[in-house]
Amino acid sequence: MTQGSLLVLLDRSKENAARVQCAVRLAALLDWHLVGLAATDLRDLRKVPPLADSLGATASRVWDRLRDQAERPVDQFRDACRAASIASFEAHIEEADKLAAVLGHARCSDLVVLTQSEATAGDTLVEDVVLHSPRPTLVLPRAGHHGALGERILVAWNDTREAARAASDALPLLRRAQRVELVQWIDDAEHTDPHGLPPLAAPTAWLARHGVQVHADVVLAGGDVARALRERVATSQADLVVMGAYGHARWAEAVLGGATRALLGAAPVPLLMSH
Repeated sequence: MTQGSLLVLLDRSKENAARVQCAVRLAALLDWHLVGLAATDLRDLRKVPPLADSLGATASRVWDRLRDQAERPVDQFRDACRAASIASFEAHIEEADKLAAVLGHARCSDLVVLTQSEATAGDTLVEDVVLHSPRPTLVLPRAGHHGALGERILVAWNDTREAARAASDALPLLRRAQRVELVQWIDDAEHTDPHGLPPLAAPTAWLARHGVQVHADVVLAGGDVARALRERVATSQADLVVMGAYGHARWAEAVLGGATRALLGAAPVPLLMSH
């Protein structure tokens, strides 16, 4: 028997409880191992001899406070796992900033669970993880997601590596879904498959071979894919969107495609994104 691993970030934000509950429900649904990860955002200065000698008691007080702050969401995570009878879980506190901690643990996970960043806060954690993580990221709305997850899935397709990877990463959920819509938004009504196949025939057949039956649809986007996708989510009552994340790293700045950035900050349902 194989078992995947789900990684969820733990912090003191107001979104933490909803994020943990969603991760717990998903781990129970998939029967996956669940890892809770908190970060101190600072290395323990007492382990750096020159600093330890110069800062003395100050370093100890700072570290103890940071460690205590990280312990609280970890305790809440453990309580939530036990209450939900999660059979396999663990928690870690890393002496690092959140990004480094998440990327480090993501290498040995199958899915990372985060919450949308606030647009006005200048927080790029979610964007950075989506762009640099070796694993897919499940991005939850800031308002939380308390309904079903993965019963009605919308897969956004556009014949790219990112879209193909996202669909592959989502297979454990797609196989369990009650309804899967495979939608491609185009700007040109004359758009054709490069191999002469009917629209979406190839990904539909590939998904069917993996036990996923889809309702395929090609839609004119009208220039604004993010808006078109949000409208489709509403009309289809999707509870999860699967899509590729488009962008690249330029020096230390995350550069995302327009639709990716717009959806990361304002999607009404969870997004499973792969880069």
